[in-house]
Amino acid sequence: MKQETVAFGPVLARYRRALRLSQEGLGMRCDLSQRHISFLETGRAQPGRQALRKLVAGLGLSGSEAAMLLAAAGLRAARHPLRWNDGVMAPIRDSLARLVDKYEPWPSYVFAADGTVLLRNSGVDRLLDWLSPDRCLWSETAADGTLNIFDLSLHPAGVSQWLVEPERTVPHILRRLRNAARNDAGARRTFERVSRYPAARAARITEEECADDPAAVIMECYRTQDRTFRFHATLAHFGAAEDRTAENITIETLIPADTETAAALESLSPVPAA
Repeated sequence: MKQETVAFGPVLARYRRALRLSQEGLGMRCDLSQRHISFLETGRAQPGRQALRKLVAGLGLSGSEAAMLLAAAGLRAARHPLRWNDGVMAPIRDSLARLVDKYEPWPSYVFAADGTVLLRNSGVDRLLDWLSPDRCLWSETAADGTLNIFDLSLHPAGVSQWLVEPERTVPHILRRLRNAARNDAGARRTFERVSRYPAARAARITEEECADDPAAVIMECYRTQDRTFRFHATLAHFGAAEDRTAENITIETLIPADTETAAALESLSPVPAA
């Protein structure tokens, strides 16, 4: 199968614009002239190894981003990522399953760059059952039958209907997804889809704002008639930056933000067998 060739200039320009840098600003970061940056982006010049090192450092690229830039320069072939269900991924799947189970009763789940849910502990489903005991929110928000955390969060039938102060939370969610969409085609499709949901449209966030660095922790608050849950939603990335597959796997855990939420989660937990 012939591998698609990506031109270096557009890749460099996309990374630069995602940081909202001018060509001059990027040149100053990388100790390169604005003229040289312009020539690289238009294809009038090709980068040498020294210039590439400066660009990778100046742009603050992750392992997979740097690999894409190098591949576009013709210096390294882009690696074909492993799939989640591949046999060699079994140790990672087992480790992550153990990890999210350790967070019980706090909701914890693992998802891919496009939001596809790979693993989740029972705390996630208990929380969803509390929000809507007579419906399956997963199935009502699934895109093409695939469980997706961004669809669950922003779909009109999803958890956004119970979200307190969505104008504070939704922009952070969109920024995280837009950041992933820089290098992942699946994440770009997810971003295009969820951007049409009312919760995303109401946020009125521009593409430039989406390119800002996402917050390390998001405050999420959900309220029904009889109870309020407040969480710090924290993210962790599994694996080293050199492994593109592991780098794109994210663990999110909803950590109670107050003692009332912690006690409420405990009350939702099943009673241990005697």
